[in-house]
Amino acid sequence: MSPSPVSYRLAALPALVDPWLQEVNRLWSVTEVRARIVSIREEAEDFRTFVLAPNRHWPGHRAGQFVPVAAVVDGVRTERCYSISSAPTHARRTFEISVRRVREPRDGVLSTYLHTQARVGDVLRLGRPAGDFVVPEGFAGKLLLVSGGSGITPVLSIARDLAARRRLRDVVFVHAARSEAAVPQAIRQELEALPFAGVHFLVGPLSPGRLAEIVPDRHMYSRVYLCGPAPMMERFVGDVGGIPAGVLVTERFHGGPVPPRRGEGEVTPVKVDLGRGRVVAVATTPSLLEALEAAGERPRYGCRQGICNSCRCEKRSGIVEDLRNGKRSGPYAEEIRLCTSRAVSDLELNLGDVR
Repeated sequence: MSPSPVSYRLAALPALVDPWLQEVNRLWSVTEVRARIVSIREEAEDFRTFVLAPNRHWPGHRAGQFVPVAAVVDGVRTERCYSISSAPTHARRTFEISVRRVREPRDGVLSTYLHTQARVGDVLRLGRPAGDFVVPEGFAGKLLLVSGGSGITPVLSIARDLAARRRLRDVVFVHAARSEAAVPQAIRQELEALPFAGVHFLVGPLSPGRLAEIVPDRHMYSRVYLCGPAPMMERFVGDVGGIPAGVLVTERFHGGPVPPRRGEGEVTPVKVDLGRGRVVAVATTPSLLEALEAAGERPRYGCRQGICNSCRCEKRSGIVEDLRNGKRSGPYAEEIRLCTSRAVSDLELNLGDVR
């Protein structure tokens, strides 16, 4: 059944009304989540916390989740996903994201903007919080929280939530920073003042062996939450220092490795029809996201790891391969993620909005 004219008019309502609402208050929107920056804190070298006051569309979050954040940088809408570092509150009046500045040209556009141009009073566009790096409701066992670098943000949210619920007696917190300047001192003082079973801030790489020295009874913990940069995370793959399988819960923040690349050597170009007369030729080896960017397109993306759904789009025809497991799609219409798919044949895509 085709959508009725009324459905089309309702779908177009936000685009028609929102510009007028923003003339009165930049936070106002018919459907979009937006938040005003109410304060900014310097936590450590290249590491800032932004306190955000969202509009009424903010649904609240669970400790450990991330949120897509978007802003217009040099005339282009740019979106990234950042973990929420504050604990959930019933009032939902503010929440915090803690952002490390990424100095790599492709991936550091938004973080650099937030560090060098964003000011108190600015309004950011948000998606809805998501992610499974959370403690199950009603969980009452021993917890080990481990982080490295800016991977501290979701772990910190969990720690603060447990503190608010007075659940710290059986919780140990371990964080590793690359240097003393990268240690968030205010956060360190905050956590060390709380009644954790143990709080450890380290300088230098964290390995399973070093974790074993710090937490010798780690095998007694019901859950171990681990988040950090790619080199640290890789050290724990296949050797988790005495932590039983099924106990470890991991989260790779942006900047971690992309999914394994299958089909290396298959570089024969294929055609991608983007609609409205736009047809581009892309290579079959990289992800569709990278291939389209190389062709001059600017599709939306967030995490670049198949987590946040920002690059989700409709494949109307053609075959793609999932870079994570090598599974190939059928030629029929379906939703795909550009960052975890590569083209196998000519494709027809509906990208929707672009940056």
